[in-house]
Amino acid sequence: LECTGVFLKTPVLEPYLTKCGVKRVVVSAPVKDGMLNVVLGCNHQKLSEDKKILTNASCTTNCLAPVVKVVKEKFGIKH
Repeated sequence: LECTGVFLKTPVLEPYLTKCGVKRVVVSAPVKDGMLNVVLGCNHQKLSEDKKILTNASCTTNCLAPVVKVVKEKFGIKH
């Protein structure tokens, strides 16, 4: 679990896997370089064995995404 907020790019997180022997890294902040942002109850089905570094998104995303998901499924959302 990476909770410092300092390591927010894949290249600086990879040494946890390659040098420290960690099997997975979960970042507690949003990482914006293509990493999977997981929100439980919304897109957790995208998790797979090959995902070694992922983020649990931001606190804002974790609060808002489940509500948006329900609204989208029940009423629809137009972009």
